[in-house]
This record gives sequence, structure tokens and C-alpha cells, in this order.
Amino acid sequence: NLSEGYIGLLLGLSQLSFILISPIIGWLISNKPKLTNYLLVFSALIILSNYILIYFFYDIVGMYIAALFIKNIAHALFFPVVFTILTYDLPKAHFSILYSIITTGFFLGNTGTSFLSTYLYGISERYPWLAAWIISSVLVCLSLSYCVYKRIKPRKAQSH
Repeated sequence: NLSEGYIGLLLGLSQLSFILISPIIGWLISNKPKLTNYLLVFSALIILSNYILIYFFYDIVGMYIAALFIKNIAHALFFPVVFTILTYDLPKAHFSILYSIITTGFFLGNTGTSFLSTYLYGISERYPWLAAWIISSVLVCLSLSYCVYKRIKPRKAQSH
């Protein structure tokens, strides 16, 4: 188990990614609005691969810091993109899909936090990790389905 000071250091270092990546994400969303779909899927894939990385390297502290840093980059990507879609690009038909994506993302954050707690406090990490992996897989599928649905819908409208 790690000391409280070391745990605080790890969590503090992992938060730096928000500060470093957020201005870039804001610029991309503002200047390249067509990238929002790709950023959504990319962030979901980062989250999924991050939990796989944590599972295989959970006992290496340096790798764990890197995994937390990467997770926060993915969250810095995910939430601004989702809220941009919600505020500017949301036909009512898409709301249920996006609501599923948002709630899955929040649930994944809670599961990831519980996984972190199990590792730091020496509890079995198997079940929280499995839940995080399943939820992140669902997040990837939901994000991809949103992008596919958004592409198919204009084609259907043109054929009528």
C-alpha cells in the first residue's frame, strides 16, 4: 500500500493533463467542428485502452501515474465534446443516444475511481477492473453508434 502523501502526489500529477490538454481541445472544437465525432470516439477508445493498460501494469507505480494521466486526457476530450454536441449539434432524435453516452461516461468515472481505491487500499482489483472494462467497451460502442447514426440519417433524408 502507498502512503497518503504519495497517493496525493499521484492524483495531483494525473490532474495536470486537464490543464495541459483543455486549451487544445477548446481550440479544436471551436475551429474544427467536424472533428467532434472523431474526438468522441477517440476519447472512448483511449478510456478503453487505458483500463486495459491499468490491468496489465497495475503494480508498476510509474505506469499507474501514466495511466491516470492518460485517463484524464480522455476525460478532458470526452466531456467538452459531448457538451458541445449537446448545445450546438443536437437534433431531438439524437438525445437518447447522447444521454446514454453521457451516463455511461459518468458511470465509468465512478467505476474507475473504485478501481483506483481497490488498488491503493489493497482490496481485490478484479471486479472493479472487469466492470470498468465492460463499461468502457459500451462507451466505445455507443460513441461509434452515434457517429454511424449521424452519418446514415442525412443519407436517408436525401433519398426521400
